[in-house]
Amino acid sequence: MGPRIVTLGTVQAADLFIIRLTSGLPEGSTSGYFYGYALMQLPETLFGTAIALVIFPTLAELFNAGERERMRETAVNALGIIWTLTIPAAALMVLLGEPAIAFLLEGDVFDANSTRLVYTVLLAFSVRLVTEATLEIVARLFYAQHDTVTPMAAYLGWLVVNVLLAYALVENLGVVGLALASTVAFTLLSAVLFWLNKLAFGPLLPVVGRALAGTAVLTLLILLLRQFITSAVLFLLIAGSVGVVSYVVLNLLLGGKEIPTLLRLVRQKPA
Repeated sequence: MGPRIVTLGTVQAADLFIIRLTSGLPEGSTSGYFYGYALMQLPETLFGTAIALVIFPTLAELFNAGERERMRETAVNALGIIWTLTIPAAALMVLLGEPAIAFLLEGDVFDANSTRLVYTVLLAFSVRLVTEATLEIVARLFYAQHDTVTPMAAYLGWLVVNVLLAYALVENLGVVGLALASTVAFTLLSAVLFWLNKLAFGPLLPVVGRALAGTAVLTLLILLLRQFITSAVLFLLIAGSVGVVSYVVLNLLLGGKEIPTLLRLVRQKPA
């Protein structure tokens, strides 16, 4: 329990540190940072946290049964599903983020400048979407093995890296530098825990290839539609739908099994 409390404490300490630094930046920086963070957390929670919560009992059961290789294979398969979903989601954040923020948030106080600020923060957080969702699995893999000390040590290192990078970047890049510092720190944390878990990256290479290919097509189609659709709302609806459908179809044509596997998990009824 103690190490887990320390781990959660590092996350809270990082948030307090961000608030302290943004308080010295131009007005709106603190809210801009946390608006961007909240928007990134929507797909991260849906694709990262939700899948990790579903898969965690299986990981723990396999470890308790002494089937460590199957446990690692299950974790890698879960990462395959998460990357299949979060890589295109990160691209959609970049491509559709600005009109989506304007549609959802703009009003009397939240103006076009606020939209641009939140969008630039969201751009910096786009990579963090993938790496933080990855962290949901690689951290829980340690908890499934009754090891809370290793994640605690890793998170303490993450906090140090985050703080140092934030101080280094905030002067020139402002609030965007803080978002970049957080993204780099989370990427390093996920990579370290992935390596410490001795997970095989080889089986994930085809997953990444399919995700990148589908994301490239998704991106081209959305950029093309942007030339012809002037209404922001119509652009969001049509471009988002066309992008998602094209990605799913291409992923399946390339032999992707992650989306059908996810659908089976969703349809599964508890015993």
